[in-house]
Amino acid sequence: MAIRSKIMGLFLLPWLWCGAMPGPTQSLRNEKAEEPKSSPVRLDASNPAEVLSWVDFKLPPDAEATTISAIALVEVTVNEKGEVYEARVLGGYPTFPRPALDAAVQWKFKPMLVNGESAPFIAKIILRYMSRGAAMSCNNKTEAPKSTPVKLDAYSTPEVLSRIELEYPAWAQWAKLAGRVIIVVVVNEKGEVYEAKITSGHPWFAQMAIDAALQWKYKPLLVDGEAKPFTTAIIFPFHY
Repeated sequence: MAIRSKIMGLFLLPWLWCGAMPGPTQSLRNEKAEEPKSSPVRLDASNPAEVLSWVDFKLPPDAEATTISAIALVEVTVNEKGEVYEARVLGGYPTFPRPALDAAVQWKFKPMLVNGESAPFIAKIILRYMSRGAAMSCNNKTEAPKSTPVKLDAYSTPEVLSRIELEYPAWAQWAKLAGRVIIVVVVNEKGEVYEAKITSGHPWFAQMAIDAALQWKYKPLLVDGEAKPFTTAIIFPFHY
């Protein structure tokens, strides 16, 4: 697919998955591309590269079945012909480095001219994957509620026994993304989160928020002396 884009990178196809999946490969050299003949120029937001074509980010079949979305920040070294000579993963969530690298080395850029001559350069790109048609929710490895959960409102705040707070990720800072994600959780009779579902917020933050929400622990809700399942909302802010 060909396209022209005057940005530091192109925000490609994202992914989301119930749990991070680390990979060993953090860099990849394109054996089909020539090595740059001189030291690459490092580009910044004031001097963006022009993307001519890209390849979509794809996940392994086993991960694709359980992934909602994912994102990767990749640094690419581009030769005089506009071919990616080397790609290096700088960050992302969840971690699927090899699929991101396999896609990044197939990108094509418009050759950069310096004093009328083609020059190699280094730029950053964001690749993202999002599962088509998947619900933006994940189930936990806990017991399912035995009855219909009680829907709590803003005036009925449940007691949180333990929580996971999120830090603003480096890749989001580079992309200058901010906002908040609202996650609705279903909590079983033991106070464990059984399901987490995103109801609003930027999809690139969704997986981080869902994975964190699944680890929260609540004090069991008692109704007439009996523990009952319930639903409530968690808000995760993301600001740089």
